[in-house]
Amino acid sequence: VTWSPPSSDGGAPVLKYRITAAPPPPHQPVEVEAEAGEGSCSVLISDLRGALEYTITVQAESRVGSSAPSEALVLRTDSTCPGSPPGPPRLCEQVTQTALALRWDPPHSDGGSVVLGYELLVVSAERFAALASGGSDGDLQQHAVTADAACMAVAEGLQPGKAYCFAVRAQNIKGWGNTSRWSG
Repeated sequence: VTWSPPSSDGGAPVLKYRITAAPPPPHQPVEVEAEAGEGSCSVLISDLRGALEYTITVQAESRVGSSAPSEALVLRTDSTCPGSPPGPPRLCEQVTQTALALRWDPPHSDGGSVVLGYELLVVSAERFAALASGGSDGDLQQHAVTADAACMAVAEGLQPGKAYCFAVRAQNIKGWGNTSRWSG
């Protein structure tokens, strides 16, 4: 965000600026401060959520007090990859000797764009131990799942009596989100 300094400082030099990015309720506003000085009328506002409309205002602050907020600038942020991972997969039922049905909770944040699908990741417990200590992820079995509001998939091709670990990640139009915690 870039702004012009006030045309008058009211007799007290501007010490800093307070920039507020206010999203609609129930979301909380994001505030940043910028020190006054030569070329200081610009700031990058981070920590904004995807696909929300923000009202941006700037206030000048001096030792006397704060100015009225500037004229508002309204902007909408673009969507992002799903902002939080889905819940870890949990066992629903054993479908066959070599297949398990798994369920998970959707991500808390879809990044402002609808989740298009999920990818279920499967690895044997012994390979998971190697992965956890820095090994290659080449042994992951990936079970792609198309859009499914039920957040459920069947992992097939498993070996009877062998332990497995599972994780899942969500995809929207912007790409893949973070992988859930591993379960198993």
